[in-house]
Amino acid sequence: MTADHPLDDKSEELQLEIDRLSERLGVSSIQVGLRTNDGLNVYVADDGTYHHAFYERGKLNFEQIGALDDVLYWYCSDIVTDLAARRVGDRAQRFLYQYQVLSSLNPEWAKRQVRENAAKFRDHRPKDLALLPDIGETL
Repeated sequence: MTADHPLDDKSEELQLEIDRLSERLGVSSIQVGLRTNDGLNVYVADDGTYHHAFYERGKLNFEQIGALDDVLYWYCSDIVTDLAARRVGDRAQRFLYQYQVLSSLNPEWAKRQVRENAAKFRDHRPKDLALLPDIGETL
């Protein structure tokens, strides 16, 4: 990073990673830093934090703030979840598909998604824990 434009450098790095991951996933990339009122926004804020936010009709639906690895994970997780929903009918097979695709990108992301799903299921649908792939640890 240059001392004069550290945020520009962070945004450029983020864009390169988003482009690379989009290509690997076979989807169109998004423009980092483009802020819309209807759709996904991925950007580096003035304070240097990474943001992954979704707006619908001008209203913030969700916003996640984290490190570079977090925003890349959230971006890929969203895409893989959408791809699985369109390509795989059976829920257990859908979770396995998500795990396999994320594993090909980053094995830790794959486990993270399973852990996050398990946490949701424990609170609301405990029987759905059986649908998740085995990641070698107790869920």
